[in-house]
Amino acid sequence: MLLMLLMLLICSGKGLSAPWLWGTLGTYALAKVAEHFDAAVYDATGIVSGHSLKHVLGALAVLWAVFAVRRLRR
Repeated sequence: MLLMLLMLLICSGKGLSAPWLWGTLGTYALAKVAEHFDAAVYDATGIVSGHSLKHVLGALAVLWAVFAVRRLRR
């Protein structure tokens, strides 16, 4: 993820769709926050734990990366 951030900051131009990659990075960061506050999320919701939310957000981050690569192939 750090390499992707470096690529987004240094290499602008044609290629992978940058907005989708920023979405990937942001969603991954949210997943890490959810993981860190696992018990607090469960206490607040009573249904969903931060660990479960981390997996959902991680899958969403992969989807954004797929969209970025898909734009590259067009």
